[in-house]
Amino acid sequence: MDVNRELWDEYRRTWEAFTTTLDEEARAAHNAARDRLAEHLTSREHRVRNTAKMIWEFSGRPEGTAESDWYRAEKVWLETK
Repeated sequence: MDVNRELWDEYRRTWEAFTTTLDEEARAAHNAARDRLAEHLTSREHRVRNTAKMIWEFSGRPEGTAESDWYRAEKVWLETK
């Protein structure tokens, strides 16, 4: 899974702060970090990137297909709407 490292680190930091202090401010910070991470994980670009990677892997990881794999993945996501 391709996760933005900064978002993941922020999520973990805010979780640690919340579990040690259990105060309202820490809970709000953690909820905001969680929501940013969830938004990233469900973003269109993230879905297309992961789909393109799967297409590439299922095709035997051929060289030089990144652009066509990306366009095929975009088409998959356009057809699911």
